[in-house]
Amino acid sequence: MYFDSGDIAAIYQQGHSIDEQTSLARGLIFRVTTNTIHITIEDNDDEQFNSLGDTCHFMIIKMANDVTYRRLKQYVKFKRY
Repeated sequence: MYFDSGDIAAIYQQGHSIDEQTSLARGLIFRVTTNTIHITIEDNDDEQFNSLGDTCHFMIIKMANDVTYRRLKQYVKFKRY
């Protein structure tokens, strides 16, 4: 799965099932390079991030939204013909 500017993403603590936890933060991906993903984060609890420490690993999950749905629908329609 590839990330692109404009995608909505959620950040979770790695090592736990997504079903067992709520996202630490949600935001919009605004820049993707070969080594980094830059995300503008909506309101979040800074204490929650700070309490995890410097060695915590995170998962970035791409969230489906209206734009993603339209892109997938357009791709499926294109592949049919």
